[in-house]
Amino acid sequence: MKLRAALFLAGLALTSPWAAARAQELIPEPAAAPAVQRLLVHNGRIRVGDGAGTVVEALLVEDGRVAAIGPLEQLRAMIGNAAVRELDLAGAVAVPGLQDAHVRLEDLGAALTALEFGSARSEDELVQRVTSAATTLEPGTWIFGGGFDPTRLGVAEWPDARRLDAAAPEHPVLISSADRRAALVNRKALELAKLLPPKDPKARWTPPSGLLRDADGAPTGVLLGEARDLVLALVPKPAADVRIARILAAQEHLLARGVTCIHDMGTALDVLPLYQELLADGRLRLRIVCYLDPAAGIDAVLAAARAHTADPLGRLSVAGVAIQLDGSVGTRGAALLEAYADAAGEQGKLELEHGKLLELVTGAARDGLQPAVLATGDRAARLALDAFRQARLLEPGFARLRPRIEDGLFVTTRDWPRFPELGVALTIAPRSADEAETIALRVGPERWRRSLTWERLAPRLGPVALGSRAPEGEAGPLRSLRMLRFGSQLASGDTEGELSEEPPDGRLALAGCTSAAAWAARQDDRGRLLPGYFADLTVLSVDPAECGADELDSAQVLALLVNGQLIGGEAYARASGR
Repeated sequence: MKLRAALFLAGLALTSPWAAARAQELIPEPAAAPAVQRLLVHNGRIRVGDGAGTVVEALLVEDGRVAAIGPLEQLRAMIGNAAVRELDLAGAVAVPGLQDAHVRLEDLGAALTALEFGSARSEDELVQRVTSAATTLEPGTWIFGGGFDPTRLGVAEWPDARRLDAAAPEHPVLISSADRRAALVNRKALELAKLLPPKDPKARWTPPSGLLRDADGAPTGVLLGEARDLVLALVPKPAADVRIARILAAQEHLLARGVTCIHDMGTALDVLPLYQELLADGRLRLRIVCYLDPAAGIDAVLAAARAHTADPLGRLSVAGVAIQLDGSVGTRGAALLEAYADAAGEQGKLELEHGKLLELVTGAARDGLQPAVLATGDRAARLALDAFRQARLLEPGFARLRPRIEDGLFVTTRDWPRFPELGVALTIAPRSADEAETIALRVGPERWRRSLTWERLAPRLGPVALGSRAPEGEAGPLRSLRMLRFGSQLASGDTEGELSEEPPDGRLALAGCTSAAAWAARQDDRGRLLPGYFADLTVLSVDPAECGADELDSAQVLALLVNGQLIGGEAYARASGR
């Protein structure tokens, strides 16, 4: 209405001074073009991540993207008299923003702020932590924690959870395993879940699958699968403010380790609105690429993905669906083609049959969501590759989705060619010395050694991304780089004559948490510092591609930038008064 009046009055302006004045009031002034935001990064080493090891002197950012790279004087000449902010590296090293390609953010926050059992080194220590928690909580309050791995407790088999009964007789206890596929519970939790056999021996009772029992038929407190889920459903969900506190704690933990972006592998549907809230009020500084948890069903996942408002700057995005196919080697949950060395006849367990896996994969693909299948064992990896091959035939656009296999720790040489052939992205999680020892115990040292040879054959498999598996593993790409380049998990010999004795090339390792991680998440305009790419940077006190192990351990994070904006590091702390 206002626009029509303005046009009408404009037509009368030639004959009526009043009309001319009125038209001037109603026709808005053209909006001024927003000023270009420029940032000049210089006075240090800038690794652009182009695959050739190129290092430049200066980098110019315009409106969040890299505009130019090269000699400082050349870039200053390009800028001329235009306004520009400057980031003086003072001799430091800038690399493309480091990404952790496999994190469970809320779980990491819970591990940082709640009861944690991953660092327990004995059954006595585990029980003591439960006892301490019971003294601080009201009777009837759940004691809930996670991260335990039986092999780290100094035992070859599952611990007897009945020791928890004396530690917390008035509190239900549930301790999840590191891979989230098993749990230890006490008698109080078993009572609440109605998992104790009836007192009348004549009464009929059908225990659920996954309820481990001793020779007399009494539950040991170790739960797998269905039995674990029955107890887990009883644990009260934390309030929204508690969950937000966990997310922020995890964010600070990751920023301090040089991370600019994470792939949140298994985002709960009800945590997505919390991420959106944090983004809206400016508290979300990390970039988060979400892979949704399909526990609520694929239809609910698709509805949540459709309802998500895309952020044009990519600070919060929904990329795909995280599908759990097997568990960890430590709990003998990884599905292997050969039996575990320390348990005759055991080969791990697949969480999904082929038909269900294919249903989830094709269901996600139908809406353009990227399937990310968590497949640690070689049998699980082969099943995932089979499902991807079949999905290419069923869904016309599937080949463009770049499906992922997560934590492909054991992949047979027979399956190597299928990764580039099917366009599959692979994420690996380098293991620490302690974890390597555990895995070697489970599968045998020779099979463990063989499984690692392909880490050095990454060019044959396409880009290989690095993820920490946090909180199961230690968070942060620098830690992953340290373990990949210098850790004891590297193969010590070459039985097939294909490997050198040199550790992985530092630039290739760095690509695993920059360009390869971006490729795995289909972020084809990130992960490099080349013109046209978004300006995500991590500024470090050392060059992570060339420095030694000790230097990498003590590396300082000096600045973090996402889309050309400062989000963390010492420079951010000074600027924000933290």
